[in-house]
Amino acid sequence: MKRKKKNLGFLRLKKRKKDLGKGHVLVAFFGDSSYGWFDPAELIPFDANFEEKSQQTNSRTFIRAVEEATDEASRRSALSVACKCRNNYNIKPANEAGYFAVDVPDYEPGGVYSVNQIIKARDGFKPGEALAFVKQLAAGASWV
Repeated sequence: MKRKKKNLGFLRLKKRKKDLGKGHVLVAFFGDSSYGWFDPAELIPFDANFEEKSQQTNSRTFIRAVEEATDEASRRSALSVACKCRNNYNIKPANEAGYFAVDVPDYEPGGVYSVNQIIKARDGFKPGEALAFVKQLAAGASWV
């Protein structure tokens, strides 16, 4: 439940955006739970730069941050197929309008996501690519 509290606190921080003016986005950093408001032009896209940036140092804090970021990216991939069709209780409204607490299988329960994050995850799911990947794994499997 620790994650749920952290995410709801993160939601309250969004309300401080008015103080900074328009155009800034809230960024929470993995590893040390720090955060800040940034101009989007200052940010480096995660996916496109992951390979290079994830190896820029070997400090423990940074390695932990990379592990946490990878875990969250995996959770968001799994979020794309989370639905109420098999379990009515795995997606529930959070304490903030427009946000939901989602129990993604094999991850800590209660991750809080906005409607836009859920839609983006679902839109990013490519069933054909997932099926091709599973077929590739099956073709290369050696059964004992």
